Amino acid sequence: MVNALLFHNFNINNEIDYDPFYNINFEEYKILLLNLSRKIESNQYKITFDDGYQSIIPAISFARSLGFETIAYIITSKINKKGFLSDLEIFDLYSQGTTIGSHSHSHCNLTLLNDKKLEYELKKSKEILMKITKNNIIDISIPYGEKNKKIINFAKKHYINIAISNPKYLANNGYLSSNRIIGRLSIHRQNIKNQNFILSELKNKKNFLFIVKLLLTDLIKKIMPLSFFRFFKSLILLSKSINYF
Repeated sequence: MVNALLFHNFNINNEIDYDPFYNINFEEYKILLLNLSRKIESNQYKITFDDGYQSIIPAISFARSLGFETIAYIITSKINKKGFLSDLEIFDLYSQGTTIGSHSHSHCNLTLLNDKKLEYELKKSKEILMKITKNNIIDISIPYGEKNKKIINFAKKHYINIAISNPKYLANNGYLSSNRIIGRLSIHRQNIKNQNFILSELKNKKNFLFIVKLLLTDLIKKIMPLSFFRFFKSLILLSKSINYF
C-alpha cells in the first residue's frame, strides 16, 4: 500500500552534499503534483521529504497549496548547517501545518549500530526536534530505508509513525505489517516523468516488474557491500548515485 511520496531535495547549489539521483527539478515536481491533484483526492495523500534540505521549503508550500499533507523528516545533526533547514525554518514549517519528524540524529545505517548507539540516534533527534517545535515528535523515517525487526521495535519505543522507503505492500513481514508503518514511493530522476506509474502506485495497482525490482534490490544489498551497490546502481541507471543521505 502506498499513500505517500518521498522526495529529498531540489538543490542547485553544488557546494553542499546531495545525491544527484534524488535531486529533483522543481518545475518537474510542480507538474507532477499538479497533475496528480487532478486525478486523486490530494488530502488523502502525504508528500514527504527526507533529510531537511532548505530547498524543500517552496516544495512544501506548493504541495500544501494543492491540499496534500506534508511531512519533513530532519537529520538533526544537519540543522543550521549550510544548505539545510535552520531551527527557525523548522519551527515555521511546523507552525504552518507541516508535520516534523525525525530522520535520526546523524543519518547512519541504524542496522549497524549497537543498542546504545541506536538508542542515542533515535532519542537525541527526538529531543532536539521537540525543543524546536515545543511539541511532541511522533514520526520518524528510517535512514537509507535500512531496517530490520530490531530497528522497528526500537523506533516504536520513541515514535508512533515509522516511514519506510518502499511501498507497504512489500511489508509482508510481521514486524512491518502494523498500521504504524508508512509505506512510500521514492521519487527520483528516473521515474519523476512517469506519471502513469506513480499514479498507479498511489491507487495501489501493483506493478509486478516493480515488485520484482524492489525484491532483487533488497537481495543484492544484503549480499553486496554498499560501495559496490552504489557503483553498479550508477552504471545501470546512468546517473551517479552517492547516497549521502
